Amino acid sequence: ARMAHLMGVLAGAFGRFAQASLAKLDLWSGPFAEVRAGLREAAKIAERFNAATVELTGTFWSAHSHRPWGGKPFQDGFLRLLAARLEEILRVRTTHEELRRLLSPDEQRDLRVADAFKP
Repeated sequence: ARMAHLMGVLAGAFGRFAQASLAKLDLWSGPFAEVRAGLREAAKIAERFNAATVELTGTFWSAHSHRPWGGKPFQDGFLRLLAARLEEILRVRTTHEELRRLLSPDEQRDLRVADAFKP
């Protein structure tokens, strides 16, 4: 229970770090290359931490003879959902960027592509 709590605290810290890093970017109207890089890196942090904890608790620590890991492999739900949301935002921004590049200026104006992410 203590180790699971520690991993949950660490996962929360990694998630908050990723969110703070992304807060410096304008995800919806900032330069696409910067936003894409930021989203990829933030999602990678979340995915790698979860992969590491699953491997440790599911493979390595479950066979440890002194204090084996009991129960299911640990995976933090917050980080899993954060990574999924970041991937979703990246897909939306990528699709928007592809449409922006494929459409003529007149088509972009008619479809109000520049206003796609305005509230």
